[in-house]
Amino acid sequence: AQRAMMDKVASLEEMQMEIDCMTKASLKANVRAAKGEEAANSLKTEKQHIHQLESQVQALKEWALASAEAKQLMQERCRILETKLKQQQGLLKEMNGEGEGDDSEKLLFTKSGSMVIGAGDTRHAVISLGEHAASVDSRFVVLRWKFDSSPPDLTIDFNIMKGKCETSSEQNRADYLIKDRVITGGAGGETEGAFNIDSACTMLWSNAKSWIRPRTVKYTVEVVSLK
Repeated sequence: AQRAMMDKVASLEEMQMEIDCMTKASLKANVRAAKGEEAANSLKTEKQHIHQLESQVQALKEWALASAEAKQLMQERCRILETKLKQQQGLLKEMNGEGEGDDSEKLLFTKSGSMVIGAGDTRHAVISLGEHAASVDSRFVVLRWKFDSSPPDLTIDFNIMKGKCETSSEQNRADYLIKDRVITGGAGGETEGAFNIDSACTMLWSNAKSWIRPRTVKYTVEVVSLK
């Protein structure tokens, strides 16, 4: 009976050892699983952080582009306001009998035209003072421009350069007053200093960003002397 009892005790001890081994193995497996889950969560968090950073970078790029366009537009508006201020000052002087006719506005000529610009192409129009160049000071000549572009829901790039710029090499070296302004449907404005080189300026429309669809542009300009 004593021997049987000892055998049972030994058997129980062996079972306990097996239970202990299984418990340790289970604990180790749980630890490895927890580490794996932590690594997966960390990877997911890093991916989310990277995606967030990419979104922020894209937003900053768009903000920088919008700021540059807004600055260019603001400069153009300032030039328009300065021109209108000079006109109002001239009218005020005329009303007061000062410098009669010196600061009055004089329409020199108008010009209109239309063109079809193929996909990937550019077209330009040269505006020259011609015979008026001898009788006016080009520094005080204003170009008033307006154009419509169709299809009206598609964009086109608009430029104004000083002087006659009819070739691509001349356009690459040109002094730009307006450069690559993206226009949808049409636009209008006033530009000073356009005739300071060769008593002429060049308006250029670019459809280079389009691969398939052409654009049709109809424009009208007024050339006005403020002095």
